[in-house]
Amino acid sequence: MLLKWVFQSAHAWFAYAVVEYAFATVFPLLASSSAILGGWHSGVNIRLVIIYCLLGALAGAVAGAVVWLSARARRVQSSDERVASARRKAACTGLLMIAVIAAIASSGSGWYRSPALLYHALLIAVLLISFLSGRWPWLMRVLGNPWSVSLLMLVPTWVGHDWLVESPLMLRSAASLAVALMIVLGSLRVATAAGRPLRAAVGALAAAVLVFAIASLISRSRQDLPSAVARTRPASAGVQPNVVLIVLDTVRADHLSVYGYARPTTPSLEALAREATVYRHAAATSDVTLSSHASLFTGLYASAHKAHTGDGIGFLGRPLAGSFPTLAAGLAAAGYWTTAVVANFGYLGDYFGLMRGFDHVNALAPLMATTKVTPLRRALRHLLARLYNLRDYDRQSRTAGEINRDAFRILQESRRSGGPFFLFLNYMDAHAPYIPPAPYHQRFPGFDPAATHADFGRAVSQVMGLNRSLTETERAHIVSQYDGSLAYLDYHLGRLFQQLKDLGLYDKTLIVVTSDHGEAFGNRNLMEHAGVSVYQDQIHIPLIVKYPDSEHRGSVDGIVSLVDVFPTVCDVLDLRPPPVMHGRTLLTASAQTDRLIVAESFPHEIWRPLHRRFRRLERAGFSGPWKVIVSSSGKREIYRWRDDAAERNDLYATAPEAKTLVGRLTLWTAGIASGPHPGPSTPLNKETLDRMRSLGYVQ
Repeated sequence: MLLKWVFQSAHAWFAYAVVEYAFATVFPLLASSSAILGGWHSGVNIRLVIIYCLLGALAGAVAGAVVWLSARARRVQSSDERVASARRKAACTGLLMIAVIAAIASSGSGWYRSPALLYHALLIAVLLISFLSGRWPWLMRVLGNPWSVSLLMLVPTWVGHDWLVESPLMLRSAASLAVALMIVLGSLRVATAAGRPLRAAVGALAAAVLVFAIASLISRSRQDLPSAVARTRPASAGVQPNVVLIVLDTVRADHLSVYGYARPTTPSLEALAREATVYRHAAATSDVTLSSHASLFTGLYASAHKAHTGDGIGFLGRPLAGSFPTLAAGLAAAGYWTTAVVANFGYLGDYFGLMRGFDHVNALAPLMATTKVTPLRRALRHLLARLYNLRDYDRQSRTAGEINRDAFRILQESRRSGGPFFLFLNYMDAHAPYIPPAPYHQRFPGFDPAATHADFGRAVSQVMGLNRSLTETERAHIVSQYDGSLAYLDYHLGRLFQQLKDLGLYDKTLIVVTSDHGEAFGNRNLMEHAGVSVYQDQIHIPLIVKYPDSEHRGSVDGIVSLVDVFPTVCDVLDLRPPPVMHGRTLLTASAQTDRLIVAESFPHEIWRPLHRRFRRLERAGFSGPWKVIVSSSGKREIYRWRDDAAERNDLYATAPEAKTLVGRLTLWTAGIASGPHPGPSTPLNKETLDRMRSLGYVQ
C-alpha cells in the first residue's frame, strides 16, 4: 500500500507541475508575440518538475505511513478497494493543496488577492471534508483526479488575476467561479485512471510531452523568424563602411581591465583597443537606459529630447518624441539596412520610441522573466536556493550568447544582401541580478552560493532607504558576480569580433563599444542605477571606437560624451548630421579643451518611496579638470575628476572655479529649459508594464 501512496502522490505533484508549466509557459507564449524560452529556461523547469515529483513521493510516503499505522492501530481494513484508492488520491491532492495554500500565505505575493485566497480556502475545505467523511462519491471522482485538482488550483486564479486583470472585480470573480464549475463538470465526464497505475503514468507522461513540445515549437518558431527584412531601398553609391554600435548595458568603465581594472575582466576588449581609439574619460548623459539611449540616438542631452523620468511625466519616463531625427533613421535614409538585437526588452521595446528608424528589431524577452510566478514555485525556489544552484531562475534577459546567435544570422544575411548595414547590439549581462553562467560565477573571489536575488532585493531597499549599509560580504559577492558577468560578456564580444573577421567585414566596419550608464555598489549608501546620482560610478562609461581599416588608434584623455557618437558616425560616413545636436565628432576630441559636458539624473519612481533624497534632479558639469554637481535639493559639490576618481574630496568651499562652473551649468540649464515641453506620456499598456517590472524598474 505504501508504494501506491508514493506513486499516487508523485503523480499528483507531477500533474500540478505540468499544468503549472502550461499556464506559466505555453499560454503566455501563445499570448505574446515576442516571448521566447531562453536556453536556460527549459533546464530550470525540468529541475522543478523533478523536484515536484520528489516532494510528492516524500509526501505520499509520509501520508501512507500515517494512514497505514492508524489503520493497523485500529485494526481497520477497508473491503472496498475502489474507495480506498479514491481516498488515497484525495489525500495526495489534499497534501498538494495544503502546500499551495501555505506557499500563498507565506509568500505575500501580490498576484493572489483576497478573493483568490477565499477561493482556495473553500476548495481545500471541500476536499478535506470529502476525504474525511467518505461521502459524495461523485465529488471524489473529481478530487481524486490530480489533473482536475491542479486545474482547479491554477485556472480560476489565472482567469481572474492574469487574463482579466484589467476587468472589474465582480467580473473577474464571476469568471473564476464559472471556470471552476466547468472544470468540475468536465471532470465528471472523464473516466479516471483509478486502479490503473500504468495507464495513469502513460497518460501523464503523454500530457507532459505534449505541453513541453508545444512550448518548444512556439519558441523555436519565433527564433527562426527571418532575422531581417528584405532591402526596400537602394544601397548607397560607392562602398560605405558598415556600422556596428554596441551598448554594454550597466557597465562602468572602472571595472574593465582595458581601463586599468586589476581583475582581467575584458581581454577581448583589450585586443580590440590595440586596433582602435580608447576614450579614457567618456561620460554618460544620464544614469538610466531611457535617457542615455535617447541621447545616443539623437546627439542631444536628456533635458533637450525630454525622454526621461520625473514628476508629472509618467511612471517610467516619457518616450522619445517622433520629431527628433535619430541615427537609425538617418542611416536608413542613406541606404543602410538598419537592424537591432537588444537584451533590454523594456526600455528598448516599442513603447519608448528608441528603436524608431530600424528596419528590423529583435527584442525577444525570455518568458520566465516576464510571466508571473506561482507562489508554490516561488516558495520552492527560496527553499532550495540554500541547497541547489537555481540562480538561472532569476535571470531576467537574454544572455550575450543568445544575443550573438541572432546577431550572427543578421551578419551573414547582411553579407549576402550586399550594401552597407547598421547593426545595433544591446547586451544586458552586467545588469542586476548579476547572474553570469557557470563557470564565470566563480571566476573571481567573493561568490556566496547561499545569496539569492531576494536577499539582494532586500539589501537594496534597506541600503537605499538608509536603514543600514552594505556589508563587506554582500559587496564582495555582488562585485564578484558583476565582474564575472563582464568576463562572460567580454568572451562573447570576442566571438562577435571574430565573426566579423571570418565574414570579411571587420576591416570595413566602424565598431563603437560603449555603455549607457554605470552601477553603484554601496558607496554613499547608493546601489544600482536610474535616478540614483551623477557620481562617477554612474557616469564614467567605456567608449572604444574601431574606425574603418583601424585608421585611428591610441587613446584620448579629454572628457567626451555619449552625445558625440551620432556626429562621429556622420563624420566617418561623410553624412550630413541633423542641424541641432549637442555632440561633436570624436575625431577632434583632443582639441576640445574648454567644452562643458553634462550628465543628468532625474527622479525615478523606483527609489522615490524609499527616501526623500531621491526626490530631486541632479546635474553634473565637466570642464577641464573640474566636475561640479548641482542638485535641486540645494547640494553643491566640486571635484578634480582626474585626481579624485572616487570623489572623496569635495573642494566646493575652497575652489575658486566652483562658482564659475556652477554659473556655466546654470546658463546651460536655462538654455535647455527654453526648448519645447511635451506633456505627460501616454499610460503604459499591460505588456510594457510587465516587461519593466521584470527588469526591476517597477517594485
